[in-house]
Formats: sequence, C-alpha cells, structure tokens
Amino acid sequence: MSDTDFPADVHVLRPRKVSVSKQVDRFLDEQGLDQSRAPKRAEETRPNAENMNSIHCRSCGEVEYLTRVDCRCGNYLRGQLEDEYLEWEQQLHADHNKLSEFIEIRIRPLRYFLALSTIFMLIPLLQLTFWSDSFSLEILVWFIPALLVGGIAILVEKYVGRPLTLSTQYIENYTFEFFLEDRSTRKKEAFIC
Repeated sequence: MSDTDFPADVHVLRPRKVSVSKQVDRFLDEQGLDQSRAPKRAEETRPNAENMNSIHCRSCGEVEYLTRVDCRCGNYLRGQLEDEYLEWEQQLHADHNKLSEFIEIRIRPLRYFLALSTIFMLIPLLQLTFWSDSFSLEILVWFIPALLVGGIAILVEKYVGRPLTLSTQYIENYTFEFFLEDRSTRKKEAFIC
C-alpha cells in the first residue's frame, strides 16, 4: 500500500481528549485542575539558599544564581556581588591591620632582648679595639652568648610573626575567585551551625 491510497489527513495525528467520566471532568474544571485547560506557566527554577552558587537579592529577598546579571525583579545582582567583594576586601585589610598591631605589641619585648645581645656584642668589640692586640679566647666567649640570645630572639620573632606573614601573603595574592571560595565556605559554615 502506498501513501496515495489514504486521504491526506490520516497521516496527521491529533491528540484526543480522554474522558473518564463527566463527573470527574466537571470536578477538574471546577477546581481548576484540568491540565489541558490550565494556563501554562514556565517553572522558574531558583537555587537553594544553602547553594554556594546562590545570592540573595537585596531588593526582593529571593534567591538567585550568581551567574545571573540581573534578578527577576530587575535588581542588578552583579553590582550587589561586587559590593560584597568590596566589603570583604575592606574587612580583610582591617583584620590584617588589627593583626599587625597585635603582633607588634607581642614582639616589642623581643626587641629589648635583641638589645641585650647587642651589648654582648659591643663588649668584645670594644675590648678588641682598645685593649687587645690579638683575638683571644675571652673575646670568643663573649660572642657566644650574643649569638645565642640574638638567635633565640630571631626564632621567637619569626614564630610569633608567622600569622602576620601568612596574612600579608594572602593580601598580596587574593583575587575575586578567592572571594567566591571564601563566600562559599562561609555559607557552608552558616548552614552547618
């Protein structure tokens, strides 16, 4: 059999309305549950609030994806994200300044300790310059405590100042991606607690 044997409208398939009963159809019409007549609306998917790729719109309070430039209400989300970045950057610098002040207070006594090692260095140098013609064992004995005190003070200063060094390295190398990672970890911690 060929296509020419059938009328042209046979090849067009049309969906039929299947009716279970008139009472069921009437109930669905009354309640607005009839899907064939219900207005179709697009499902606007939104991310979960705990999603690391989400942002709360300051205008409408709804959750949107970070990749969206504008919220569905019309608010500019990219600008809101950049404002968050600037706030984070200012907070980062403020925390670094507080840390540097705290470390400076803790290191101040070590500077006096280093001054003590300088005294141990000056005594043998003065003795060598004014009262001795050659380098003796007594001069070497004075250098040993100076080296010990200075070495210990330098090691303690490095240990105490290590958080400041790490903070300085972070401030010199942070990028917008670091901000996004930090934002996502803060979000995770907020929902865990």
